[in-house]
Amino acid sequence: MLNPRQVEAFRTVMLTGSVTSAATMMHVTQPAVSRLIRDLQFTLKLALFDRRGNRLEPTAEAHHLFAVDLDDIRVVIHPQSVVHSLVEFVDGSLKAQLGRPDMRLPIAVALSYPDRLPGAVQPTPIEELSGLEFHPLDEKRFPSVRLAREAARAGRGRPAVLNAANEEAVSAFLAGEIPFSGIVRAVERALAAFPGGGDTLQDILEADRWAREYVRDNSGKLKAK
Repeated sequence: MLNPRQVEAFRTVMLTGSVTSAATMMHVTQPAVSRLIRDLQFTLKLALFDRRGNRLEPTAEAHHLFAVDLDDIRVVIHPQSVVHSLVEFVDGSLKAQLGRPDMRLPIAVALSYPDRLPGAVQPTPIEELSGLEFHPLDEKRFPSVRLAREAARAGRGRPAVLNAANEEAVSAFLAGEIPFSGIVRAVERALAAFPGGGDTLQDILEADRWAREYVRDNSGKLKAK
């Protein structure tokens, strides 16, 4: 757990995402999805895709968990999916978390924290880390980061709507009800239609319920033509 002095030493928090999987999934047919979801590892990765690919929730999570201003959180494109996050400190140095692009690793960390599970994934040989690339994010092409920032700034139930709409949209995609590109569209429409709420636990639960119902009722309108 970071202490306040460590947080104050941050200059920028950088989250990474790979567009390779996104570009591939845009053209995946439903029969192919049905075959892929038999693989537990693929299902887990897809369920968390927006967290690893489009960086929906992690943008808001970093803002709240580490008290980092939204303007100090950057998302960059990293095709190799080896560097999962970086922190730039005020002295100009960088600290990065690196590892295989395998969802079993973050799941193992979550289940065993503060300990580490031996052998959760295969080790990453340092020799395999050459040729790492980082590119600026085009928020017009990948609007989910903008949606996350706007929801985090607005508050009053919108982060809950963002999360719930995303989960329901992924479920709709797996069921063949919407195309992959419809996931972000569903989240954007839910946020635009949300009438607003409060910040109590009951308000947040109601925002979650509202968003799930909204996406379920409107998923048919997101089918690809």
